[in-house]
Amino acid sequence: MADMKNNLLIYGMVLFLLGLLNGIAVPYFENPRMGLSAHLAGVQNALVLIAFGLIWKYIALSESLLRWCYRFSLYGMYSIWLSLVLAA
Repeated sequence: MADMKNNLLIYGMVLFLLGLLNGIAVPYFENPRMGLSAHLAGVQNALVLIAFGLIWKYIALSESLLRWCYRFSLYGMYSIWLSLVLAA
């Protein structure tokens, strides 16, 4: 369980960095407004992952449900950001 907490924090910081780098590339996208949306979504989703990592030890679920929540939260946050980047 501690590994999932630490991984959420690490993956959140990685997504935050990707969102910031995405912000640098906004003028170079074919659709800059969608690039800006991707930048904002990346930064906001990263903050959600970091918040999940900080409250992870207070969540009272079974181990299997925690694993599902962990996987779906990572998949969801990264797929939102990646789909917006590809749309831009």
